[in-house]
Amino acid sequence: MGLVHNFCSAHRLLDQLTEAEKHELELRCRTIQEAQGQLNQVCADAFYDCMTRCQGKCCRNIHAGSIISLLDCLFILALNRDLFQEVLKFASAEGLFSADCPFLIGGVGPCLFPADQKPEQCIITFCSSVPTARKPVRKIRSAFTRLWWYVFFRRPLFWIGW
Repeated sequence: MGLVHNFCSAHRLLDQLTEAEKHELELRCRTIQEAQGQLNQVCADAFYDCMTRCQGKCCRNIHAGSIISLLDCLFILALNRDLFQEVLKFASAEGLFSADCPFLIGGVGPCLFPADQKPEQCIITFCSSVPTARKPVRKIRSAFTRLWWYVFFRRPLFWIGW
């Protein structure tokens, strides 16, 4: 229920925003998207190593509900509302004791989310230490923090229903 609830809540919030609020939210999400794109470029070898050496074990040995937050859901849907129905289909298929991320297409990957629109913990996690990732990861975390503050202070009454 956690992932489905989070994505539905994010969808409802997006429906309640004014056009000006949607525009501001999208700008903040685009900042995260740019930072993720930079991380993907700087750490391409590390991501490749993760997929070849570890074969994406970090995506297959998780409890997605504890990693993918409501803010991640909002970020993903703000940039790609068309994913909503597909995300719900994948999220509702997650079992109670599932160890695999429900967003792996076919249960093995690739991920349903675009490379520059991943949940925060998914994009900043590596199998090993990656010194070139430090600056882009800080940028991603900072951008997610600014998004959180924007949402929290813009819509405080909405948080009561979450």
